[in-house]
Amino acid sequence: MSDYAIVKTGGKQYRISPGDTIDVEKLPVDEGSRVELGEVFLTSLGDKVTVGRPMVEGAKVVATVTANGKGKKLIIFKYKRKVRYRRRTGHRQPYTRLTIEEIITPDGTAKVEVKPKKAAKPSRAEAPKAEKAIVSPAIKAEGVEEVQPKKAAKPRKAKAPKVEEAIVTPVGGVEEIAEVKPAEVEKPMAKPKKAPKAKPASKRVMRRPQARKTRKAQPTKRQPKKKKEQGD
Repeated sequence: MSDYAIVKTGGKQYRISPGDTIDVEKLPVDEGSRVELGEVFLTSLGDKVTVGRPMVEGAKVVATVTANGKGKKLIIFKYKRKVRYRRRTGHRQPYTRLTIEEIITPDGTAKVEVKPKKAAKPSRAEAPKAEKAIVSPAIKAEGVEEVQPKKAAKPRKAKAPKVEEAIVTPVGGVEEIAEVKPAEVEKPMAKPKKAPKAKPASKRVMRRPQARKTRKAQPTKRQPKKKKEQGD
């Protein structure tokens, strides 16, 4: 069973063992300094467990300050409806990071076990790769290997240039062969580019806008009123 203890710091309790790293409430100490935590409620060394009433007398925990910093940001948002009340603030809790070195009790001390480092293995130098041996069937039957050297590569022959057929010209009854140079290949003439065709003029004729015909209101004819005939 591993050795451990329960200590109190910053109003909180922590279960620690030698070699552990914990974050506690900020302490007024600098990085690299040593700190002793005296409020120990319980210790366990080997098979012996000691419970304090309320604390174990003469017990303490020694730790080293690794860093002082701040935690993750927390958002505090206040809201009241119907009155346009909004408040948003942030908070980062400061902390001190401790590394536990040893637990000291009247019965004994528990320290961090330092494991010896393993020795580095010597690097093996890469051996040059040997060429594969070629074994003849006669020697292979006897159980002896024969290494044959590789054949040297043959030099490549340069290709002779192609010559056109010679033209025979009789001179004084004797046929002679005249030297003929390779005929130059005539390159095809590039086709002349065609001139772009002119676009025909548009046949659209602009017309003057005609005045819109409006229907004139015809005057209403009033019929004359009939006169009442007077009685005899």
